[in-house]
Amino acid sequence: MNFRSWLKKGLMVTAMLMLTIMPAKAQEAFTIDDYDITINVEENGALHIQETLMLDFSQYRHGFYRNIPTSYSMTWMIDGKSVEKNYYFPVTDIQCGGTKCSLDYDSQGVIIQLGDADREVIGSQLYTISYTVQTKDLDLKDTQMLYWNLADNFDTTIKHLSFTINMPKSFSDEDISAYTGYYGGIENNMRYEVNGNTISGETLVPLDNYEAATIMVRLPSDYFRFPEPKDYTFLLMIFSAVLLVISLVLFWKFGKDDEVVVTVEFSAPKDLNSAGVGYVIDGSVESRDVLSLIIEWANKGYLKIKEEKEALTLIKLMDIPKDESTDYERKFFDAIFKKKDEMSEDDLADGKVGEALYRAKNQVSSYFTRAKGRRVFSQASSVMQWLFVIVAGLPSIVFTLLSAYSYYEILPLAIPFAIPSLFFMFSLVLWIVIMKKRYVMKRGSLIMACVGTIVLNAIVASINVIILIFFKASLLSILCYIALSAALIIMMAFMEKRTPKGNEWLGQILGLKEFILYAEKDRIEMLVKENPSAFYDILPYAYVLGISDTWSNKFENIIIEQPDWYETDRHFSTFSSIYWWHSFHHCFHSMSSSASYVPAPKGGSGGGGFGGGFSGGGGFSGGGFGGGGGGSW
Repeated sequence: MNFRSWLKKGLMVTAMLMLTIMPAKAQEAFTIDDYDITINVEENGALHIQETLMLDFSQYRHGFYRNIPTSYSMTWMIDGKSVEKNYYFPVTDIQCGGTKCSLDYDSQGVIIQLGDADREVIGSQLYTISYTVQTKDLDLKDTQMLYWNLADNFDTTIKHLSFTINMPKSFSDEDISAYTGYYGGIENNMRYEVNGNTISGETLVPLDNYEAATIMVRLPSDYFRFPEPKDYTFLLMIFSAVLLVISLVLFWKFGKDDEVVVTVEFSAPKDLNSAGVGYVIDGSVESRDVLSLIIEWANKGYLKIKEEKEALTLIKLMDIPKDESTDYERKFFDAIFKKKDEMSEDDLADGKVGEALYRAKNQVSSYFTRAKGRRVFSQASSVMQWLFVIVAGLPSIVFTLLSAYSYYEILPLAIPFAIPSLFFMFSLVLWIVIMKKRYVMKRGSLIMACVGTIVLNAIVASINVIILIFFKASLLSILCYIALSAALIIMMAFMEKRTPKGNEWLGQILGLKEFILYAEKDRIEMLVKENPSAFYDILPYAYVLGISDTWSNKFENIIIEQPDWYETDRHFSTFSSIYWWHSFHHCFHSMSSSASYVPAPKGGSGGGGFGGGFSGGGGFSGGGFGGGGGGSW
């Protein structure tokens, strides 16, 4: 191979390498023939900007879009240290010079899309846009500045760029710097002149793809008089006061409970069976509440229970008299013995019995809610309690929303910061459950549940506090938010009010519960002497109250007979209430599990962004605020 061939190949390789390291030329379907920018600067830091662009499209496109950043992360050298600061400069008053356009905001910037989706253009096209940027104090030591990227991030050539900056008052010509080139460059291919308070200039050479043109004017520390950030503290104080007063009035009217008079009781309320006691104590019906009726029916002689090989069989003795029972009792009783009069655990595992148990739970609840004279809770207070879940979450929504709005000054950008408030409201629902269950929960469990819920509420609320701090809400606002939320949560938790009848029943049930828990041996012996079946009569009520073990332990040294409704293949040398209840409860639990029924869950459905950022430094091409670039569509 001769020298000429080697040289030719060498030149080709060199050319290819040069192409790989040289900046890519225009990728866009247009070039910018002329780009003119006018900036009218106000003393309050507002920049009224008008951009006029002459574009030359080489391919058909619908139009042009301009991306204007609003969020910036800047790195400054302060006292010899590198310090990063974040800024948000809202963009408002956007005009498109008569061209059809649409706007798309996010937390990083705004996209202005100019053109018509039903029409394409080619060749020379003129676009004019104007907008206002509200700059803010840069928080730099003893200095202010106008530091603006006139152009950057365009994936095309800008053949000529001119600018006019009208400053609000005098400044030093010596404090002006201009830069062109790729990001970080410090060359200057611009000329500029100062005439009074006006700086005007132009580029001397075209700007290549992604090259920037930046102007920096260093100014005295008192040059701008930036507007104070919008402070909604006073408005939030008024909102808090009004909401608190309204809430107190509603709580006093609908939620203030009458005093519960706990009476001394040795039996359950006469007009309540054990399932009814289970509902009245906590406003809900569990499977054990309904199944406790089996023990009550046995006490009344409607059925007997046979235990063989640690398995129970229910034997029907008679129908339940209509005048001695509720409708839901009879329906559940008839459903158990629908096929035959002796039902083993395997028979109870039949889904039909499970369905009947499920229906009975709903019927017990309906029995107390549909008839006005039997309502346990005031209907209005129950509705108001759920409404107060929203009311208690309002401070979170309003405080975070206004704080974010004071920063962004655009409502759609502020709304996402209120989303944690929804999780806060969901966490408040736990208080409704705890307050309903407080009379059946053990003291330790109740304390743990309250502490756990407080911690959960505090964790979720702390997210809102962090949001308030991030947006520089006043300390008074933050303290007011915490105090108001706490007050509303307390009102919400205690909002549900019992009816006079519900209060009367509760007092009687709590009296019976205290008797079961704290009665002395001599008092129980006296009760057994008066009523030998007292242990079994009270047992179903102790079962639904969750203290059946305590009740059986009370009879450890008291002689009682085995119930005549219970047959077993076990042999007791001496009948023990504790041993009997342990054995019976084990079998009864197994039978209850067999009868349990959970309806099949229904199917559900589910489902599943403009992003970007800007960062810069100081004193180089592309390092200022503004800029943003654009493209065709």
